Amino acid sequence: PIIFVMTSLQSILKEVRQHNAQRKHADSKSESQAVAAQAASSTAKPQDGGGDDGGGGAGDGDLKLMLFWSEIFYRFFVENADDARDDLLFFVRNQEHPDFVSGSGTDTDAYFVTRRHHANQPAADDGGINWMETFYLNLLVNQFEYRVTVAVCTKRTAVKKMDLVEKFSYQVYGSPSKTRMDKKASHVEHTYPFIYFTVDGFDELFKNVVVTPEECVCVELVASALGSGSGSGSGSGNDVLPPSSIFKGSVSYDALNGAYTAKRQKSPWESLWGRGDSQRVEQFLMLRGPRGKGEAQMAVSVHENFRDLPPGSGSSGGGGDVGYMADAMRRLGVRRMSDSPKLLKPCLTYVNLPWSSMVEDILEKPVTPVFDKLPSPNKKR
Repeated sequence: PIIFVMTSLQSILKEVRQHNAQRKHADSKSESQAVAAQAASSTAKPQDGGGDDGGGGAGDGDLKLMLFWSEIFYRFFVENADDARDDLLFFVRNQEHPDFVSGSGTDTDAYFVTRRHHANQPAADDGGINWMETFYLNLLVNQFEYRVTVAVCTKRTAVKKMDLVEKFSYQVYGSPSKTRMDKKASHVEHTYPFIYFTVDGFDELFKNVVVTPEECVCVELVASALGSGSGSGSGSGNDVLPPSSIFKGSVSYDALNGAYTAKRQKSPWESLWGRGDSQRVEQFLMLRGPRGKGEAQMAVSVHENFRDLPPGSGSSGGGGDVGYMADAMRRLGVRRMSDSPKLLKPCLTYVNLPWSSMVEDILEKPVTPVFDKLPSPNKKR
């Protein structure tokens, strides 16, 4: 079944690429003709009976475009049923449609969801649906798997030669919605055109991440075609759709500590609520992606002071918080927590990206992942 799905995906994407290339060529040609016509009209005498060419060309072109995307959507996501694929379908509303603009439609949310075999799915010629975005949204959410890596690296070397201290990788799932937890009762909020990759249980998953001075924390989100493996170079889809880094960013200890301290000073009373230990209060900091592509949110706190560690604590083969803190102290060259500077604990909570940048980085201009290629540290922390 996986080979069938990948072959079908390759076939569909080939059609999409051919279509987009033809559209780009046609748009370029139309623009040149418009410029030439404008230049000619500036010297020609006005003619009576001007206006429409009588063929409804623009309307016919819009209809053909809509039918192309709706047909390819239904062919791949409805008719080509596959048990491994989620049967939820996302339909993006056409925000230029009169019903949406006027608010006279049944709903003004950016999208709605149905089951694959729901009886009341929109017709292929339904102008209230943005069929191109509908196709791409379902493709991104249902046909790719995503893995996020949080890495601690030294910041003294160039990115391509960075010294990796440790990395933590987990699978995440894309969604055009997120759960708001800052209200009295949590509720789901639509985020489209942004796709959210939420890290569930982030506090536990990243509890052993320790960032010290002269280090930086890096975040990378990698997309791989469903069924193509983890991006190690094997799998039926890698030759056509290689794994691609769709979000990549880093922040130094100094910048992270500065932002954390500044935000703590703006809300000094937070330590009185909840955890009790003022050093363990989390501050949620936003990190913008390269070239303004998306954002990552980190919950940053200061590691609590452990007792003085006995010789050999956290040595190779050890584990737990004490082992990780001992390793951080060795990196700093100190033996007592009281002698060490502030140690930060950054926990990634989510990454968000606009769907358009994901399409570009996955389908049009794949970006080679960085941390998949970096060797693992010599010893496990």
